[in-house]
Amino acid sequence: EDIVDYWVRGAVTARAALWVTDDGVEWQPVDLGDAGSAMRSIGQVASFAGKFHLAGRHVDGHLMVLSSPDLENWQAVHLGGMDTRFWHFDTTAVVGDRLHVVGRGSISTADGDEWVVNGLETAADFAPAPDGMVAVGTAGSITVRGPVNVDGRSPAVKLLSEDGGW
Repeated sequence: EDIVDYWVRGAVTARAALWVTDDGVEWQPVDLGDAGSAMRSIGQVASFAGKFHLAGRHVDGHLMVLSSPDLENWQAVHLGGMDTRFWHFDTTAVVGDRLHVVGRGSISTADGDEWVVNGLETAADFAPAPDGMVAVGTAGSITVRGPVNVDGRSPAVKLLSEDGGW
């Protein structure tokens, strides 16, 4: 019971943190306000459409995005009802007129206010391409059958076009 209480207390009190600096030496914490009180971790930070965006996890394990025009007034962004509990974010890129946040899952925005959950895409990194961005990662899945795991993943290269399609 003591161990359960310890882990539950740790999970409830874990909060995301963001720091800023003007000179790279002295850092100040940023107050994420009430909107950020439920954010457990931050996976990506991006500046787009005149706002700062934080993509991370809610304390319940689901995806959460906060946006702010000034690092002082933060708003949680509604992302719809897709199950995003096991998503994580590895990279961000601007393709065409959209900001994409991708890892094990993909979300994007054209204006920084309205976000779209694009689905479960897996990418580890982006590079510019003439017609969008090239993403590298894996395709396929791991199947667990008792004590045997069948790794069906293979390396993959995808093109993220300006219209947001893979």
